[in-house]
Formats: sequence, C-alpha cells, structure tokens
Amino acid sequence: MRVMLIHPGVPEYGGRENFRAHYPPLGLACVAAPLVRTGHEVIVVDCATERLSDQDVVRRVADYGADVVGFRCQFINYPLGLHIAKEIKKAHPEVAVIFGGPHMGLVAEQGLRDHPYIDAMVHGEGEHALLEYVQALPSGNLDSIKGLAWRKQDGTVVHNGRREVRNGPMDFPQPAFEVLPMHLYRLANFFSLEGHRGCPMKCTFCALPQVQTRRVRYKKPEALVAEMETLVQDYGINRFDFIEVNFTIKKSWAHEVCDLIIERRLPVQWICRSYPELVDPAVLHKLKAAGCYRINYGIESGSAEVLRNYRKVTTVRQGLDAIRWSKDAGLTVYVDYLIGGPGETSATVEETIDFHHAAQPHFADVSMVVPFPMTPIYDSPEEFGVRVTDDRWFEDLEQTSKFPFVRAMELKHLQKGELERLWLHAVRNIMFDEEAMT
Repeated sequence: MRVMLIHPGVPEYGGRENFRAHYPPLGLACVAAPLVRTGHEVIVVDCATERLSDQDVVRRVADYGADVVGFRCQFINYPLGLHIAKEIKKAHPEVAVIFGGPHMGLVAEQGLRDHPYIDAMVHGEGEHALLEYVQALPSGNLDSIKGLAWRKQDGTVVHNGRREVRNGPMDFPQPAFEVLPMHLYRLANFFSLEGHRGCPMKCTFCALPQVQTRRVRYKKPEALVAEMETLVQDYGINRFDFIEVNFTIKKSWAHEVCDLIIERRLPVQWICRSYPELVDPAVLHKLKAAGCYRINYGIESGSAEVLRNYRKVTTVRQGLDAIRWSKDAGLTVYVDYLIGGPGETSATVEETIDFHHAAQPHFADVSMVVPFPMTPIYDSPEEFGVRVTDDRWFEDLEQTSKFPFVRAMELKHLQKGELERLWLHAVRNIMFDEEAMT
C-alpha cells in the first residue's frame, strides 16, 4: 500500500516561526521503517520544513495516490494536524486517516468521537501498530491490533487495549531516514536521536509514564551509535539531540554509548537531558569526552516543598551539585523551571529564584505548569488544590501556539491572575537577569 506520513509542523509563536518547526520528525522515520521493510511505499511530508499550505498537502495526497495518511502529533501541533486531516478527508474520503504520536494515546477515544474525519488513533508505540493497521485495512479486520483505537462503519469507537511493552531492549529496525526530505535537514546539520523509552518517575505534571510506560527499555548501544554513523557518513549530519528526558538513568548504558563514540572516533557534537539525581562527575566527564556539549536538567523548582508536591525524588542539593559538576566537566548547562505547581506561593517562587542565582546555569527557561490529560494534576485536581480551567486546551490553536505557556489551570489558594504574576516575576528574575548567567 502507499502510505503518506505527515509532520504538520508547529504553530507560530507571537507571529514568529517557532524554533521547533525544523526539528526533523524522527518519530516518522521510526514508524516508517517496518513499513518499508515489508514492501510498502512510504513518503514523509514535512509541512514546516517544506513550507506547505493545507491545500498543498491535499494535492500531494492526490498526486501520490495515498491509501493511508498518517499524522504524528504532539499537543503543540494537534490542532494543525486536525485541520489538515479534515481537508484531506473532505477531498479524498476514501483515504484512511490515522493519528499517532507521543500524546495521541491520551485522547484517542475522545479524538475519534469528536473528529469524524479521523479513522484511527494509535495509543503508545506506533512501529507495530501502524504496520498491522496498514496490513489489515484491505480485510477490515482491525479488532486484534493492540494499541489501536478506531471507528467502525456504524460510527462506534473501539479501543483494542494497550499493546504490552515487554522487558528487553528496544528491538526496532533502524529509522528509515531515506523516506525523509533529508536534504532539508542537512543545512541545519542537526538531527534527533532516541536511546531509550520509558520513565519510572511519578511526577504529578508529566504524562510520559502514560505515553511510554514506567518500564525503561534501552536501544542497544551498538545500534544507537550505528544510527549516528549512518547520519554522519550518508547525510553529513554530525550534531544530535538525544530526546529522552533521562539519558543517564542507567549510567552503565550511558558509559557504553560514550565509549563506542570515542572508540569509533565519530566527529559528533550532541546534547542530552537528565535528572540531577541520575548524574555524577564520572558520567558527566564521559559525556563531554564523547562529544556532548550541553546537558538539560528539569530542575522544576528551588523549593523543597514544591518538589515534594510534584512527587519529584530530586532534592534541592542534588540540583545544585548536578549543575556544578556539569560546569566542572566543561558542559553547558540548560535548566527548566516550572511555576504554578501545587502549593506554589510567592515564597516558593523566591526560593526558585534564589536557587537559580546560587546555581548559575548558563541558560534557563521558565514555564507554567500545563495540565496534561492522564496526569494526576489533570485527573485529580482537587487533591492538589488545582482548578483546571480549560480541559480541552490541546485542541485550541491559540493555546497550543503559546506552549509551554498555556493558561489552562489555576491554584485555588491564589487569587485570579496571581499565578501569572508569579510566573512573570520569575521570568524577569531568571531569564532576564544577566548577573545570574555565567
């Protein structure tokens, strides 16, 4: 069958092009690989990088003769995907339209009920589910495909249940880089890579355990480094972003990946992310030796009370140590703070500002807590003293275009408007305080 996979781009922010617009869609290369291996024809359309209008995409569908059109979305670009899908279905009702991506499983049944132009949505990993969907379409026997929500001909929405995530390594074929418009990414000389999936943490604001489960599965270091070699040798790309939030969660794995990069003398530079409690001086120096030049930490808060309310296992002391050790290793440090969690007050915001001034990372970002579906804050707001004011923010282009500065929740103990004032105060004293930056 002919399959077209679409990256709908991301919305502009404040009338300007969003920096995320030109991130190569690694996820589409991943789900394309099994399709290509089994003989299906696959192309990827990157609306942002190719600067395509909705009608441009509709014409592409016709010109290609697509049987299936798949969208990979996160909440930031879900409204864009919905609009394009609606136009495609209007012009080509015979084409099967399926959505997948990190956040789509969180709203799969709701999305199918509310948007009749979507035929199916993937809940969880898409590599196997999409292949099985494409193979089953001619017969219409979709009932046995785990991880798939779909609509019957009578309009009934069916969810086949989540696909079981088994123990062991991530055993997927190498991403099908060849189906991407790689010539458009070569100029930027930047590509995303994924070393493992899953997160065992229980942060109240984060949907990752629901998206990928709490079981962490690792790509074999040899396979991951082979992907880097392919991108270096075949496409001239040697700058990478490891997208998992906890690259060093298993230090022995991180050491092995770095050792292979060093052993093969790959001329690469890369960035990664981790949690403060998952690093030590030895692993940070190894990252640097293997070409890592920046590490991002989700510090979230400088208040011990707020960290507890987030159910973070990180302590304030661990955050300070991780930043200091990283700088000592020669790494650029980028930290993320969240304002607006349970129990946030003007005093706890001041603690975060004080933490920032003491730690002096090189760069910082200050966001507001966003209530993601299937997170404790979203599902049990009363427990956390939270009021969700917009439970469908992810379908509102005006809201998603501001991500991660979505206005979708309030704290009950604060007066209306006070949370935004606290966030602005933190932004001024963290992001625009030159003395705090080194």
